Amino acid sequence: MGCDIHAFVEEKIGTSDKYYCYMQLFLERDYTLFALLADVRNYSQKPLIPISSPKGLPDNLSWVVNKAHGEWGEDAHSETYLDYEEIGKVYMRACLDDNVNKQTEKQLLILQHTMSRMNKPRLILWFDC
Repeated sequence: MGCDIHAFVEEKIGTSDKYYCYMQLFLERDYTLFALLADVRNYSQKPLIPISSPKGLPDNLSWVVNKAHGEWGEDAHSETYLDYEEIGKVYMRACLDDNVNKQTEKQLLILQHTMSRMNKPRLILWFDC
């Protein structure tokens, strides 16, 4: 059975603490990416160092993402969120690690570029396996 990622980019609304869902991302099944983002499927002989352990979902989750997550019920796991700086760090780690393939680097670069012009963006993600 495979594992899939569910990913959304949220953007902060002005100076409030509220976020709205900017877009849903459709990322390929890439266990190297999953390991780097949230330590999911990190089973290689030389495990990758994730940016952090899963942090759960933020309290001020947009209603769109909250609804999407709720539809997965107990099948959703390893929920976490990463800000723009963390995505940049993941990308740099990926570029410096010989065990990371070019497809993973490409997905991270696209994600970083998407978030680069936004107001305090964050990537919300969870997995189902």
